[in-house]
Amino acid sequence: MPHERLAAERDFFDAQYRIEQPPLNGFYAASAVRREYEQKVLANCAGLRVLEYGCGTGSNAFALAARGAEVIGVDISNTAIELAREQAAASGNLQFQLGDAEALDFPAGTFDLVCGTSILHHLDIERALTELKRVLKPGGRAIFYEPLAYNPLINLYRRMTPHLHTRDEHPLNKRDLDAMSERFGRVTFRFADLLALAAIPLLQLPGGRVFLRGLERADQIVMRVPGLRWWGAVVLIEICA
Repeated sequence: MPHERLAAERDFFDAQYRIEQPPLNGFYAASAVRREYEQKVLANCAGLRVLEYGCGTGSNAFALAARGAEVIGVDISNTAIELAREQAAASGNLQFQLGDAEALDFPAGTFDLVCGTSILHHLDIERALTELKRVLKPGGRAIFYEPLAYNPLINLYRRMTPHLHTRDEHPLNKRDLDAMSERFGRVTFRFADLLALAAIPLLQLPGGRVFLRGLERADQIVMRVPGLRWWGAVVLIEICA
């Protein structure tokens, strides 16, 4: 049932946002494609109306607001919103509110940009895409950084750490990405982080980040092979309404 699914997601994240535990030895925070996502989100954002989907305790919302965007962050977790509001109390162009990304409480054509980090794979994709298309202005953009479904090492990690994942989440698969391409006029996907996964055990050691950068450069070549790109750990998604 949708209500049970959303309640389970909310309860999980209410608990998680009280704990600081970077997954995979800090791999996602260190990755180049994650920084690329952030750069794309923040580029030329002054004056834009921006919705951060699944904002958590703030994610990129604060950086967007600092650069002149008018930002609303939405999350299903009461705890996340409370923590975000504590930090945003003095900011006039930044709001955080409880909300369901599958049923947004905004008029059609409200936002120039919608962004989110590891949020779509927690949602019913069809419902989320319907809402996304509705709230974006004509010519508006959406940018997401999401996990993919096919890498065997990441899937093993997920099976070994069930406490770090919600019951109903699902890393994005081909059908999900096809649905985006069918729903919107222009969609691009950048698949990343296949060989780079080998750097995870070394990230906190001297030279670990250098090793990661070398593997990421190799991944840029490997990901040109259509069959191999699906084995990447993540995908950077850019949508134009």
